[in-house]
Amino acid sequence: KLKSFQDSLQETYHIPATDCQITWNHKIVYRHMTGHSDLAGSRSVSQQDLYRLYSATKVITSTAVLQLMEQNRLDLYDDIRKYLPEFTNLRVADRFDMRFPIQWPDEKTPCHLAHSNIRLIDLLSMTAGLSYDTQSPFLAERKRGSGNQATTREMMSAIAQMPLIYEPGTRWGYSLAHDVLAAVVEAVSGMRFGQYLHENIFSPLGLRDFTFLPDKRQEGRLSALYAADFHTGELKPASPEMASSFQFTPNYESGGAGLIGTVSD
Repeated sequence: KLKSFQDSLQETYHIPATDCQITWNHKIVYRHMTGHSDLAGSRSVSQQDLYRLYSATKVITSTAVLQLMEQNRLDLYDDIRKYLPEFTNLRVADRFDMRFPIQWPDEKTPCHLAHSNIRLIDLLSMTAGLSYDTQSPFLAERKRGSGNQATTREMMSAIAQMPLIYEPGTRWGYSLAHDVLAAVVEAVSGMRFGQYLHENIFSPLGLRDFTFLPDKRQEGRLSALYAADFHTGELKPASPEMASSFQFTPNYESGGAGLIGTVSD
């Protein structure tokens, strides 16, 4: 039944490719692939294909934070200013309505100083009050000022300037919180975020293909990215801006959406 369902997805929903693996008691009990991994439809899906993990990256970032908690190197209720002092004097939008299309607060939005500070638990539970404005002028200015070379840690000064949409700890809101957690991991470990993940999570598990940027050997393995027209449903190649919207600079490793990897890994 599952195989038939997978095989029907392209015709029924115009889904160009699928890869499903089910593991039970550490054994693979099901694996089936359909469709093609390139836009031209010339390369069949294979176990070597790399996929953008997008927000599944958050699960791995949270694992890194929890490892450091187990080692008593940070605490769930720590104020993030302990690790990222730029998150001081946070501003909160006087009013924010979560409606589509979303109008994130910017430098012209009426704001007030936050009544409380952000804690690690707020970042992990998405109650820090941060927005998900990847097109923020504060981010753009930091990129320009660094010659488009700012690292994860260096971009935090821009995120800290972005107005919060809610008071920290009061409401849930999907946000850049896990990008901030990646910088916390860097501050505590003294390592680049990607290096920490490889040495403490990926290598011990024998994962060979999880990474932030594909190297020359991996570029041809990255599965094509599609976007559907909101009105017609027609599939088109995603724009370069959409494909890299969470990678603010070539040196930025997004803890919220930056990893790529194989289904097997």
